[in-house]
Formats: sequence, C-alpha cells, structure tokens
Amino acid sequence: MLQYILNDNNNKYIGLLHLIFALFISLYGFIFKKNSFDYIYILYICLVIVSWTFYNGECPLTYYIKKQQNNKYIAGKDSTDLTDMYLLFGSKKIVDGFIFVSIFLNAVSEYIVLKRNNYSFFIQTVFPLAHILYTMSLRLYSGNLYNNATFLTIQDSFKALFILFLILILCK
Repeated sequence: MLQYILNDNNNKYIGLLHLIFALFISLYGFIFKKNSFDYIYILYICLVIVSWTFYNGECPLTYYIKKQQNNKYIAGKDSTDLTDMYLLFGSKKIVDGFIFVSIFLNAVSEYIVLKRNNYSFFIQTVFPLAHILYTMSLRLYSGNLYNNATFLTIQDSFKALFILFLILILCK
C-alpha cells in the first residue's frame, strides 16, 4: 500500500508538509506571543531533535519513506537528502539555502520561546546553540553517517544533551 502512496507526485505533498512544519517551527517565536501552546512547541522541538539522534540525523518519516523505497536503506546513509523537498522546489540549491536560513531562524525562535517562558539561562542559550551545532554536524559529516565513528561519538553527546533538555523541560 505504501509503495502506491510514495511516488514523485505524493512526495511533493510530503515535501510541502515538511516545508509547512519547518516554517511553523522557524517562525513560531516571532509570530505568536506567549501562550499555553509554548510548552508543546518546546516539547515538540526537543522530541524531534532527540528522534533525529536515534536515526543518525534523519527525520523518522523521511527514513521510513527511504526504507520503503529501498529495504536495504540504513538510517544515516544519506540523511541530508531531502528528495521530497527537492521535488517541491525543483532545486537542491534552493532547498539547501532554505535549510541554512531555517536552522538559524529555528534557534532564534527557540530562544525567544524559552526566554519568555522563564527557562534557565543555560536552557535558553545552550539548547538553541546545540540545535544549530547538531544540524550543522549533519552537513559537515554528511553521507554514511551510520558508520562514521567521529560523527557517531559527537551524535551520542548531543543525544545525551538533548535528553537532558527533555528531562529539564518536562520537570519545569
């Protein structure tokens, strides 16, 4: 059934969903004033980043799509391949530019939301910075991340840090 859903036309829709979520996450702190959804936003971002660390930098949805298309696919083999978005925009270069800007907007949005909700200075600053560094490490070590010992060591450190953030956020 999934193989009938996963074609270039439907992958454009998946790319559109990725785009909508990326824009929402990147702009949330700028657009919305403090509200009760802030906690869900913070929790969601933390859970997404933690999930990436278990899939060697891949979004779980993207991983399962790749796995359905190639049952020998290993998470982290090509985590920066965003074919669904390439199909949507028609250009890898445009998507790469969007991702670069999005990474920094995410961090600023996260900082804004964490600050206005009175999280500790440590969480306000280190969480967004760690998000940038982890995402940039995916691009720095791109390709076959699943067997890159240096990347895996770095990723384990980020995983522990983001799990700590998750615990601190849940305990507030």
